Amino acid sequence: MANKLAYLSLNREKLPNIFIIGARGFPNIQGGIETHCEGLYQRIDKKRYKITALTIKQYTKKDFWQGIYFIKIPSIGLKYFQKPIYNMIAALYCIFKKPDIIHIHGLNGGFFIWLFKIFRLKVVATYHSRDYLYPKWNLFAKFILKLCEKQFMLADYIITISNNYLIHFKNMGRSSNINYIPNGVDLPDRSKYEGRTSFLNRWGLKKNSYILTVGRITPEKNYETVIKAFKIANLNGINLVIVGEQDFQKNYYKYLKKLANENVIFTGRLNKMDVYTLYANCIIFVLASIYEGLPNSLLEALSFNCNVLISDINAHIEIGLSPDNYFKVKNEFDLANKLKLKVYSKKKEDFSDFIIKKYHWENISNKIMLIYEMLLNR
Repeated sequence: MANKLAYLSLNREKLPNIFIIGARGFPNIQGGIETHCEGLYQRIDKKRYKITALTIKQYTKKDFWQGIYFIKIPSIGLKYFQKPIYNMIAALYCIFKKPDIIHIHGLNGGFFIWLFKIFRLKVVATYHSRDYLYPKWNLFAKFILKLCEKQFMLADYIITISNNYLIHFKNMGRSSNINYIPNGVDLPDRSKYEGRTSFLNRWGLKKNSYILTVGRITPEKNYETVIKAFKIANLNGINLVIVGEQDFQKNYYKYLKKLANENVIFTGRLNKMDVYTLYANCIIFVLASIYEGLPNSLLEALSFNCNVLISDINAHIEIGLSPDNYFKVKNEFDLANKLKLKVYSKKKEDFSDFIIKKYHWENISNKIMLIYEMLLNR
């Protein structure tokens, strides 16, 4: 409350108003866009901008956080209708309120860019992933997502979180007002989490006794390859810990539970403190995704200097890790062999300079504010 009063004491109405569309909610909501918005907008200068996030009501617990105002948009908890209903109401709210800039995150948020342009609203659109490639969507949903992608071309400025996506849009004909700006991460105080043995004990774990993977339980994350590889590797005294909740994917989750053995632990969704504790104490972090933009969980694992093994998809190769950090996508035998090599080698790398140079939130938030200033001065 004190923080809110401090912000209200400033003349907020004279500041440019930035509306955010795309995150279901934040802070502490699972998801790539949600984690991105949580990291980014707490660092945008609130003395220069008034930030208002339009989020889905059931995912939003706060009205005000870190200088950010939240407008809770009602929607329904059905896979194919939740985001469309939210996007429609959010679009109408933007037209009514006429913010100085609308910043859209994620492909499905692009559906109403044409409407924003009719009303002469300025739009920044961040392209996080090619969602229409994901197996969880049916043909009609993929068709709509491709239409959304075409709407991105109408945005005043396009941001892509990977260079591959930057090339993709340039091949579509976008040659100006587009740039690559990746997801970000901060360097944590690792010692703060390494000593949380009481949390590890709750799951029957100890330092360097488990392999970790983190993310929403969806087919594109390809958890079945991780479980199969873990069983093939047959590592004595090592558990596999899967952190994440199933999101409209009950059948896939049931399949994974059936595939797993007694050494595989499904924690469900955990708070940040607990996830960070698992990063700080794991022996290996694995990410087996078939499709990705730029995974926040991987950046977080690198910030904790985890020994990582990731699938050799373009999004992961672009990050530029050494070859021994990659395995062949959807190949449980290659992953099993590399798990054994990493467990027994106990190799450690320090990624601190790598993170500061390429993925530190401070640098990324400054780049975003430069884009806002350019559009506001038009």
